[in-house]
Amino acid sequence: MAVWCNACSALLFAVIQGFLAKDLQAEALSKLDQRVKSAAEQFMKILEQMDSMSLPENFSDCRMKKKGLIKLVQDFLAQCDRIEAGISDHLAKIQSKNLALAD
Repeated sequence: MAVWCNACSALLFAVIQGFLAKDLQAEALSKLDQRVKSAAEQFMKILEQMDSMSLPENFSDCRMKKKGLIKLVQDFLAQCDRIEAGISDHLAKIQSKNLALAD
């Protein structure tokens, strides 16, 4: 999953830096946004499944590993949020430029 998040971040960075034709940026960002939202939804489902797991008190090693996994998934969710925010910001810039050109 870390590789996937890094790939999404790299794609967003490439679009923002202008490595994609201007006329393709909005479509690419919309598709990326859908993929990131889908991933975030999957991460939420994973968190719900892990939350529903109950471990006895004497399984301290398992409980610690569960906490570590929850933290990892939360970090992925935070990264998805950052990517979504970057997408929204850049889409807003594209739309404002398009409106300015239309005037």
